[in-house]
Formats: sequence, C-alpha cells, structure tokens
Amino acid sequence: MASATVSGMAGKVLLVEDDMLVGKTVSSGLKAAGFEVTMAYNGLQAVKEFKLRRPDVIIMDVIMPDRGGIETIGDIRMIDATIPIIAVSGGGRTQNMEFLEIAKRCGATEILPKPFQLRALVALIRTVLTS
Repeated sequence: MASATVSGMAGKVLLVEDDMLVGKTVSSGLKAAGFEVTMAYNGLQAVKEFKLRRPDVIIMDVIMPDRGGIETIGDIRMIDATIPIIAVSGGGRTQNMEFLEIAKRCGATEILPKPFQLRALVALIRTVLTS
C-alpha cells in the first residue's frame, strides 16, 4: 500500500502527459485536491522522474511521442511491480480505445478514458492509494 499523506498532502502523483495544456490543467486540479504533482512529458522522462521522486501513484498517458505509455508502464513495472498506475487515453487521432485495454494487460492498475472529469480521476487515485 502506498503512503497516504505527507504534511497534509493527499499523496505524490507523477503525471505523464505529452499535451502541455492537458498536463497543466490536470496538474492544477490535482494540486487543488491536495496532491503533490510532478510532471513528465514523455516516457523517458517519466522513468527518470519515477526513480528520482518515488511517487505514490502514476497517471500515464498511453499515446505519446518518444516513448509511449504502454512501453513505459513495462519499464516502471520492471522497477516496481506494486506502484499504482492509472492509464489514460483518448485513443489518439483514431480514437481507438483498445489502447487502454492493452495498457491494462501490460500492467496498468486502472484505466480511465479521456476526456474525464477531474473528480473521477481524484476518486480513482484515492481508490488505488487505499487498496
């Protein structure tokens, strides 16, 4: 089980999102909900930040340039088999939601299709942190 609170925070989140606007919007909402948020904009950066920060949960976009979310989930699972990972995707240009099911089979703890309501993401984070 992941640690729950550090100095009033709801937990440490690594948010991996290649779309800067989406990332900033989600990050702001998570911070307002009490989470400490670290951003990564691709899979390679995500692995570095994961090793450096050791977050309580990871929110992983599935479709990204440089290193996609599915490959990055595998990379992180080789380091830590227990970290909760929530895979998110809008299916890319093709809107193929099958990517989320693939992410789940490759080690994502939970999946959440885009667009999502921030409260749904916060609830899912709290669920994976307490299970």
